[in-house]
Amino acid sequence: MIAFKKNYSLLFVFSFFVEILFLANVYSSQPENQQEASNLSNSSFSPLAQKDKFFQPSYEHFQKKFKDGCLPLSSHDKNLLQSLPLSDWQLYFQEFDETFIVMCLLKAHYDKNWSLPQSIKDSITKHATKKKRIGAQYALGLMYDFGISEAQNDLAAFCWYKYAADRDHTSAENAIGDLYFQGRGIEQNKIQSQFWYTRAARKGYAVSCFNLGLLSYHGQDGIPNYAHAFYWLKLAAEKGLMKAQYNLAVMFYYGIGCYPDEEQMVFWYKRAAAQGLLEAQFELGYLRYEGPSHLQDNEEAFYYLKLAADQNHLEANYYLGLMHLHGKGILQDDILALNRFLKAAQQGHLQSQYQVGLMHEEGIGILKDYSQASAWYMLAATKNHMEAQHRLGILYAEGKGVVQNYSQAFYWLMSSALQDYAPACYCLGIMYHQGLGVSTDYNQAAYWYTLAAEKGHADAQYNLALVYADPSNPSQDYFQAFYWHLKAAHHGHIRSCYNVGMFFHKGLQISKDETAAVYWYTLAAEKGYSRAQRNLALIYLSEAGKHLNYDQGIRWLLTAAKNGYGPAQEMLKSLLHPKVKRQTIKQENDPLSSYAHFGDFHKSCELLKQTVERIYLKHKEEMQANELDKAFFIPFLHHHYCNLVNLEEKALSIINLLTAKAYFIDNVDLEERFYSTNFQRGEHYYESYSFQGNNYLCLGKEAVEEGDRLIPFLKGHDKVYQASLISINILEEIYKNKDKTLLGKTINLQKLARQGENADQAEFIQTVKSIQRSGLLIEHPKGENISFENSEEKQQRLEELEELKSLPKRIIQLFIQGTSHRNDLFKEEYPFLFQ
Repeated sequence: MIAFKKNYSLLFVFSFFVEILFLANVYSSQPENQQEASNLSNSSFSPLAQKDKFFQPSYEHFQKKFKDGCLPLSSHDKNLLQSLPLSDWQLYFQEFDETFIVMCLLKAHYDKNWSLPQSIKDSITKHATKKKRIGAQYALGLMYDFGISEAQNDLAAFCWYKYAADRDHTSAENAIGDLYFQGRGIEQNKIQSQFWYTRAARKGYAVSCFNLGLLSYHGQDGIPNYAHAFYWLKLAAEKGLMKAQYNLAVMFYYGIGCYPDEEQMVFWYKRAAAQGLLEAQFELGYLRYEGPSHLQDNEEAFYYLKLAADQNHLEANYYLGLMHLHGKGILQDDILALNRFLKAAQQGHLQSQYQVGLMHEEGIGILKDYSQASAWYMLAATKNHMEAQHRLGILYAEGKGVVQNYSQAFYWLMSSALQDYAPACYCLGIMYHQGLGVSTDYNQAAYWYTLAAEKGHADAQYNLALVYADPSNPSQDYFQAFYWHLKAAHHGHIRSCYNVGMFFHKGLQISKDETAAVYWYTLAAEKGYSRAQRNLALIYLSEAGKHLNYDQGIRWLLTAAKNGYGPAQEMLKSLLHPKVKRQTIKQENDPLSSYAHFGDFHKSCELLKQTVERIYLKHKEEMQANELDKAFFIPFLHHHYCNLVNLEEKALSIINLLTAKAYFIDNVDLEERFYSTNFQRGEHYYESYSFQGNNYLCLGKEAVEEGDRLIPFLKGHDKVYQASLISINILEEIYKNKDKTLLGKTINLQKLARQGENADQAEFIQTVKSIQRSGLLIEHPKGENISFENSEEKQQRLEELEELKSLPKRIIQLFIQGTSHRNDLFKEEYPFLFQ
C-alpha cells in the first residue's frame, strides 16, 4: 500500500496492529534477581560454544532484538532464525537461558518443519513451575499463546504472562496489554491494555511504544492524539522497530503530529527499507519514481523497487516493468518489461494484466497477438478495470482477437464509461454517431461525447462539434460547433484548428476575422494539415486581403502540393507558366582541362570534384601544418592558404548541389506580380535569378538560400572567391619570382624544420620580422630562392593555382551542362505540374 500515494487516514489498519501484538511478546529486559541476570550473560555458555563461529554473533543479534522489543522479526531475521541449528546448540548452555529459549519458540512458530525439542519443553515447564523463574513463566505463556507443543489456550497464556508481568517482566507486560486489547483469555479492556503497554514502554520496550503510538493515533472514543502518536512512534523507531520507522516516515510526509519534513521522511523510509520492510522498500521506490520532481531519482527508484519486487510485491513488479518499458534509470528493454508485468499479472494485479494485454495488442516486446490481448483484457475487465474494459470493447468492435460483436463492444464500453472513463465515453459516442450496433442517435452521441469532452478529451470535443455542425442533425447548432472546435483546438487538435480557422475565414455565424483565421490555419498547417496549408496560401496570395505575402503563400502552397493535396497542386500549376529562353548560352572551350567536353554531366561533375579534392587535400594539410607548427609559423603565407581552402570547400559544396538538387529551374517561372517591389519581403520562398541572359527559378526557402550562394559565385561576385583570387595572384608571384628574398629564406627554413633537420628558430623569427619591414618579394642580401625538390614541383603548384582561378568558369560550364538534369529532377519533385 502506498501511504503517500493515497491519502490514508490510518497509518496501519488494526489487522496489522493485531499481528504486532501477537508476535511481539518475547523477551524480558528485567531479570528477577542477580542470579537470573548472570544467566543472561555469556558466562552461561559452555566452552563448546567457543568452537562455533556462528553461535556468538547470532545469539547476540537476537538477544538485542528481544531486549529492545524490536518485533515482529524482519524477513531477514526469520530466514536467519530458520537456518540456525538450534537443536545442536542446546549443548552450549549450562543453565536455563531465556534468549535461547525464545529463539527456539520463534523458530518453532515460523518454521513448520521444525518441532520444539522435548528437552527444551521440559526445561521451560520445570523452571516455570518448580523454580518460579519469571523468564520461564513468560516462555510457558508463549507456548500456550502460540500453541507450540501445547494446545493453544488463551486463558493459560494470560495466567503465565500475568505471573511474570506482576514480577516486572517487560515482555510479559506487553503481552498482557495484547490480551486485554484483543479480549483473549480475559474480557476486553482497552484501558488495562494501555496501562500494561505504558509500563513496558517506559522501560524502552520498542513494540510497546509502537502499540501506544497506534492507540494514540486512533484515539480514545475516536479522538486521535497525533502528538502522542508521533512521540511514541519516534521512540520505537529510534530503537530500530522497522514498522515504527515506516509509520514515522508517513507522519513526516503528511505532517501528522509534526511539521512536514521530506528529509526526515526519506531517512526513516530508508531505515525501514534497510531492514527488509516490504512496504518501505516499495514506497521509497515509488517516491523516487513518481513522487515530487525534486525527490525523483531513477537509480534509487530501481534499487528499492527491485528489493520489493524480489519479495514478490506486485506493484513493485509493475513499476519495474514501467521503468524497463520507458527506459527510466535503466536501459529500455521491452522484453524485461513484459516479464515484470507478467509476474504481477499472473498473481492478479489488474493494472499489470491490462499492460500485458496492451503489449500483446501493440506488439511491444512480443509479436502482436490480439487473441492474447483480449484474454488479458478480459481478466482485468471482469474485475471492473475501466481501461481494460475500454480496450476490450474496441477489440470486439473491430473484430480483433475475437469475433466482431457490437453488442459485446457496447457492453464493455458502457461498463467503462459508467466509471467516468473519458475514452470509453468517446467510443460510445462514436457508436451512436455512426450507428454501430445501435441506431444512429445524435442526442445520445452528443451526450457521451459531452461527458468525454468536458474531461478534456480533444477527439470527443472535435466529434461533438461535428455532431452540432451536421445538417442532418435536428439539433444543429453552429455556435455549439464553434465552441467545441475551439475547445479542441486549444488542446492542439489539428482538424479543429483548421475548422476554427474556417469559421473565422468564412464568417460562419461569427464575424469574419482574417487575422484569427491566419492564426488558427497556421497552427494546423505547421502540424502538416494540407487543407489548412492551402487555405493559408489563399489568404497570403489574395491581393484583396491585408495579409498579402507572396513568399508565405508560395511556402504553404508548395508544402501542401508536396503532401499530395490536389487543390494545392492545381493552384500551384496555375501560378507557374512555361518560360522561353531569351538566348542560348554558348559554352567556351576550356584550354586547361578536357572535362568540359564530356557529354555526360555526371562524369564532368565527378572529374571536376576529383580535381578540386586533390588540390584541397594538399592545401588543407599545408594549412593545418602551419597551425600546429607554431615555432616555424609564417602568418601571411598561412592566411593565403586559408583563403584557398575556403574557396575549395565552397566549390565542392556547389558541385554537390548541382548534382543532387532541383533548385534552378529554367523552363517555368511565376507570374510577374510575384516580383513586384510594392511589398516588403521577409523570408524568401521563391526567387528568380538572371544569369547570362536567362532567368532561373528557385522554389522553397532552402532553394533560395542555395541560389544566393551559387549565382554570386558564378558571376564572380562571391566574397570568398574574390579573397581567394587575391591570394592566388600573390602565391603565383611568390612561386614565379626569381629573386633571392627573405620570404624564400623563411620557406626554406620551415621546410628544413618539417623534414627534421636542424633549423635555426631564432634566425627564422628574425627573418619573419624583417619581411614585415622590407616586403614579400623584394630582393635582399640575406635572401634565398625558394627551394623546390625539382622543376616539376614548381610547375605543379602554378598549375593548381591556375585551376583554382578558373573554377567559376568551370562551374558555369557544369551549370550549363546540367540544365536537362535539373529539369528532370524538377519533374520528379513536382510531377503534378506536368500531368
